[in-house]
Amino acid sequence: MRGKKRNLELEMTRFDQPTEICVLSSTSGINGTGQIELLALSRGRTRILVEFELKPTNLSARLLVQSLKLAKNSLTKRYKLRVAEFAKNIEDRHKA
Repeated sequence: MRGKKRNLELEMTRFDQPTEICVLSSTSGINGTGQIELLALSRGRTRILVEFELKPTNLSARLLVQSLKLAKNSLTKRYKLRVAEFAKNIEDRHKA
């Protein structure tokens, strides 16, 4: 983010196979929670729901999160493409 490398620590808090994964994340100044949920629509189709929430813990992190909010539309497009790519990789591994 902003051309700076950041160390990210993730902790899996819940894993309900095969439907849900929850994680806690922390990096310098930002804590977050994430949830990935799989919902079976039919025998051959599954919906993936991905949700993340970021909470800044200091001023510089607040500025970063605020700039992310301002760039929300472009970030949402990139996010959707990455989630679709992630889902495709899961599908390909499952077929193999």
